[in-house]
Amino acid sequence: MFTSVGTRTHDHAYDRRSPYQLNHRGILSSFSFLGIIIVLALSTLTPYFFFIPKASLSAVIICAVIFMIEYEVVKPMWKSSKKDLIPTVVTFVLCLLIGVEYGILVGVAINIMILIYPSARPSMRIEKSSVSILRYNNNNNNNN
Repeated sequence: MFTSVGTRTHDHAYDRRSPYQLNHRGILSSFSFLGIIIVLALSTLTPYFFFIPKASLSAVIICAVIFMIEYEVVKPMWKSSKKDLIPTVVTFVLCLLIGVEYGILVGVAINIMILIYPSARPSMRIEKSSVSILRYNNNNNNNN
């Protein structure tokens, strides 16, 4: 590639001497091939998932998600603001007791109420004070 001045700039994606050459066609064809394989596998194997016990499927989900849980976040949340921890604990407990969908819905509703309540009930402070008036007298006697 040449710029307007005439100096050569390097574009490593198309430079023949570069060891890292991009092959866009190979990437797209491998992604489309994998997509087709996944769709075919899901369409043919889905009826057989019925016979796998739910405990096995839940174990697979738990093993995949266990590393996403962050226990160390609770202590800084407790120190910074205790009212932010309330929706978290309520959502967790309700998800265990009544189900995930309803637990999340109740947790979101509690969080929205906690966020909106200060806006609906603003705090006001009224002070009684006397006002003193200061007058500024200009005593410059400039006789023009």
